[in-house]
Amino acid sequence: MRDADRTPPDLPRINRKRERKGKRQLDPLKSYYWIDVKPTEADKTNRTNEVSIDYREWVRGHFQRYHTASGVVKNWVQAYVRGPMDAPWKENRYRVLSDMQSRGSSLEV
Repeated sequence: MRDADRTPPDLPRINRKRERKGKRQLDPLKSYYWIDVKPTEADKTNRTNEVSIDYREWVRGHFQRYHTASGVVKNWVQAYVRGPMDAPWKENRYRVLSDMQSRGSSLEV
């Protein structure tokens, strides 16, 4: 861990100049601590293991935004099905609504 001092050496001179111009003085900046984190063997194994899902679900269409040097670029992603072909569909709240309707519960919209 390293302590990094961020206070500029000429802060008193800067504050005197700001005071003459009628501006408020700058507070000295707080130092921050730099911590070097070295990659461990566990991190390497986590990166190699792919995260796989054991269900299928619909992903609705959405925009993706990319920040480039020329500005923000929007890209439309079409709806698609995510998950393995042989996996069961994800249980979600829509099934609860379907069960309520089949039992005859009234749903006010």
